[in-house]
Amino acid sequence: MGARPEKGIAVFGTESGPSSDAEEASIIGDVVASASAVAPTEETSRLREPLVAAFRDRVSNALLKQADEQSLLALRAFCKLFERWPELRRPDPNWGLVVAPRVPGRKRVIESIGKFREQGAWSISPHIIPHCTLHSLAGLLSQVLDLHGPNIGTGGKPGCEGEAFAVAGTWLAAERLPGLWLVLTGWDRESATYRGSVCQALVLGLKSAAREDISGRARLIISPTATSPHLPRVSLEALLAAMGNSGTATAWRLGVAGALTLHPATRVLETAA
Repeated sequence: MGARPEKGIAVFGTESGPSSDAEEASIIGDVVASASAVAPTEETSRLREPLVAAFRDRVSNALLKQADEQSLLALRAFCKLFERWPELRRPDPNWGLVVAPRVPGRKRVIESIGKFREQGAWSISPHIIPHCTLHSLAGLLSQVLDLHGPNIGTGGKPGCEGEAFAVAGTWLAAERLPGLWLVLTGWDRESATYRGSVCQALVLGLKSAAREDISGRARLIISPTATSPHLPRVSLEALLAAMGNSGTATAWRLGVAGALTLHPATRVLETAA
C-alpha cells in the first residue's frame, strides 16, 4: 500500500471533500473478483444438491443439510465467482475471510419452533445450532475454501454491514494477508414466514493496493475521517446495485464513524469463457 497508517486505525469514514490527511490514511483495496447470488425463498432449498456437487471434495450432504439459506447463497456466489476466475478456486490458503450475515439463522429457528410445537422435540435436530450463529458462515466457508487465515463474523443486524469493511480495512492495512474474501448476505426483508422474501449474497475478493497503482479494477477506499451525516449507510442492497453500475464512484457511511467509497472498474476485466 502507498500510505501506511502509522497513527493507527481506530475508525473509518469519509466526507464529500476529504482532507489530504484523510487521503493519506485511507485504506485501498482492489476488487480482484466479485460475484453475487439472489434467490427467492421457494428456490433456496434446491441449491443444496448442486452445491454439494460443486464442492464435493469439501462438502457433504450432511454438512449442508442444516446450513441456513444465507450460507447456501454465499456458496452459490462463490460458485459463480470461480466460474469466471477459476484460478481463485484455490488461492493462497492464508487469505482472510470477513463475513457479515444479516440476522443469520432466524428463518431456521422460526421453522424449528413450529416443528417443536407440532411434532415434539424429536423433530428438531440439534445440529441447526452451530449453523445459526454470527460466526457460523465464516467457519463453514473457511472449511469449504480450505482457508487457514483469520475468519470472523461481523454485523449480524440490518445496517451493520459497515463493520465488515472496518475489519477488512484493518486487515488490509496490516499487510499480513495475501488477500481476503469479504462476504455479505441477508434477506431483502424479515417476516414470520419469509414467503415472497429474497435471499441475497455478495462476495468480494480484495487485495491491498497502492494509491499510485493503476490496475483498472474496481477499487474500495476506506477513509478514517469524520462521517458526513448526509451519506447513506452502506448496505448489501446498495453494494449489489453499485457493483452492477459502471458509472461514477459511490460513497456510503459505515456507521457512527467512517465511510466507504467504491470506484468502478476503468476497463473490462478478462473472464473465463
